[in-house]
Amino acid sequence: MSIDLPGGEFGGGYRACRATLYQAFRGPRQTLHLVRADSHAEATAARVRELLGGPADFLFIDGDHTYAGVRRDYELYAPLVGSDGWVALHDIAPRADAPEIEVWKFWAELKLADRQALEWLDPSPENRAIGIGLLHGRA
Repeated sequence: MSIDLPGGEFGGGYRACRATLYQAFRGPRQTLHLVRADSHAEATAARVRELLGGPADFLFIDGDHTYAGVRRDYELYAPLVGSDGWVALHDIAPRADAPEIEVWKFWAELKLADRQALEWLDPSPENRAIGIGLLHGRA
């Protein structure tokens, strides 16, 4: 399942190309749904619940990088993950070159609430820190 804004960077003009690329990642007995909608909308979350038809094994949040945006995506979609599933967030490290990326603020809150949180941080030579945060189980 992928959710992208219809006119956004990843859901826009390359739709057919991206659909082919994303389909290449699915296994032989897996279904891939490409949802073009605002991930923050309740209607989108309802559509995702309907398409899933049950708990998800893995959720990767890499959308709106504002604090409010990542929090909203987490609140809407983390409950769709099964009790033995995983939730990952992208760009959890603060970046001096991109202060508008605020995922790290929300990640800091999640880490406090979940002592089993795992993180991978990779500071690059260009001082462009990136990272992945991982939580086991549902919200």
